[in-house]
Amino acid sequence: MLPRHIRFVLIAADAAAVLLALFLAFLFRYGTNIGAHFSQGPSRDAISIVVLGSLAAWLGLYGPMRLDSFSEGWSLPATVSRIALAASIQMGVILALAYMTQVYFSRLILIYFAITFCGLVLTVRVVAYNLLCAYLRVGRTRRVVIVGEGKVARELVRRIRRHPELLYEVVGLLNPWTQAGNGRDNPSARSNGELNSLDALKVLEQKGVQELIVCMDRPSLPEVQSFLTRCLGQGIRVSLVPQPYELYSSRARLVDLEGVPLVALEGLADFRVATTTKRASDLLLGLPLMLLALPIIAVFSIALKLQGHGWLRRELRGGQHGAPFQMYRLDVDRYAAGASSLERFLCRLSISELPQLFNVLLGQMSLVGPRPEPLEQVRDYSTWQRRRLAIKPGMTGLAQVNGLRDQHSSEEKTRYDLQYMVLWTPIIDLVLLLQTVWTLAARLRPGTEPHTSQPPEGGRPPSVVSRPVTAVNS
Repeated sequence: MLPRHIRFVLIAADAAAVLLALFLAFLFRYGTNIGAHFSQGPSRDAISIVVLGSLAAWLGLYGPMRLDSFSEGWSLPATVSRIALAASIQMGVILALAYMTQVYFSRLILIYFAITFCGLVLTVRVVAYNLLCAYLRVGRTRRVVIVGEGKVARELVRRIRRHPELLYEVVGLLNPWTQAGNGRDNPSARSNGELNSLDALKVLEQKGVQELIVCMDRPSLPEVQSFLTRCLGQGIRVSLVPQPYELYSSRARLVDLEGVPLVALEGLADFRVATTTKRASDLLLGLPLMLLALPIIAVFSIALKLQGHGWLRRELRGGQHGAPFQMYRLDVDRYAAGASSLERFLCRLSISELPQLFNVLLGQMSLVGPRPEPLEQVRDYSTWQRRRLAIKPGMTGLAQVNGLRDQHSSEEKTRYDLQYMVLWTPIIDLVLLLQTVWTLAARLRPGTEPHTSQPPEGGRPPSVVSRPVTAVNS
C-alpha cells in the first residue's frame, strides 16, 4: 500500500500540474499576448471548464487506475500507459463539459494542455521514483527480515523490491526452526541470503533490523510465539502474512472487528460476468485492428510465400477450459536454424502473431489474456496452472509486457496470468494493450530480444514441444 504522505504529495503535485499545464498551453498558443486572452470572458469560462473537468476526472480515475504508479509496483511502461489512457478520458470529460455549457475554446490549447499535463505528471513520478531510489542507496530505509522460507517468502522479497516507496531494505531470510542441513550449512541457503542462527535475536540486533515479516506455515509454534514476543519487547515491529495464503490467486482485505484483525482473502473474479464485457471490447477494438493489420498480413504473407513458406500457419493450442483450437500466425518457424532476416524481424516485433486477430474475432481468443500453449503442455498442467484456463487466451497479457515469451516456463507465466485474473478490470486490458505497444517498440533497440536459433537448454521451449502444425497454402 502506498504510504499516505507520498499519496498526498503526488495528488497535490498533479493538481498543481493542471494549472501549470494550462498556463503553458496558453503560452505556447498565444505567446506574449497571453495576458489579453486570460482576461477575456470566454477564455475565463474555458479555463474554468478545463480546470474543474481535469481535476474531477483525474481524481475520479486516480484510485481505480492506480495513477500513483506505485500501488502495483513501479514500472515505467505501465506508468506511461496509465497516464496516457487517463489523460484521454480526461479530455473526453472536458469536451463533454464544453459541449453541455456551450463554451468554445481553442482545440490547439487542449492539445497543448494534454501533452504538457502528461509530461508534467510523468516527470513527477519519475522524480519521485529516483528520489526513493536515492534514499534506498544511502541507507535511509527500514531494515526488514523475512521470517520463513519457500515460495511465499521468495515472492515477498521480489515484490518488496518493486515498491521503493516502502523504503524497505530486505536484510535476508530468517528461519532458526529449520531442520538440520537446511540452514547455515546449506550452500543454496547461503547463496539465497538466508540467515540461520540459534540466537536469532542477537542476529537481528547485529543487523539493525527494525521489522519482521512472518510468512511461516506454522507461526503458532510455541518457540516462534516466544521469539516474536521478545522481538516486540525490543521494539521490533512484527507483520504477519496470513496462513494459509495461496500465491497469486487471492487478494486480501483487512477487516478490524473491535481490535481483532480479520484478513479476508478474495479469490479469482467471476469471469462469467466479465465475459460479455471482454467480448464486446474484443469486437470493438479487434475489428478496426484487423482492418489495419490486413495489409500488413498480406504484404508479409506474400514475402514469405516468395521464400517458400505457406500463407499462414495453424497451430493446435489449448483454449478456455483447455478446449483445443487452431491458432493462426504467419508461417515462420522462430527456432529454425538459418532463419532469414525477414523471419527474425517478424518474430522480433511479433508481427507473426497478427493473424491471431482472426481468432479474436471468431471468439476463440481475446486481445488480452494468458497466452495459449500446446495441448501436450496443457494436459500436464498442475492444478495451480490450470487456473489460467478459466478465461480465453489472449494475444498479449501481463506476462508478455513483463518480457516473458514462449521460451519461458509455464510456471513463470502462470504467476503473472493469475495476478492479471485477480486484478482484472476493463481498464487494465486497455493499459496492457498500450504497454504492449511500448514493449514492441523497445525491441527495436539494438541488443534487445535477440533471435534464438535454438531454444533454451538444448530443446524446444515447452510451448512448441511436439506441436501439430499445418501450413495453410491454399
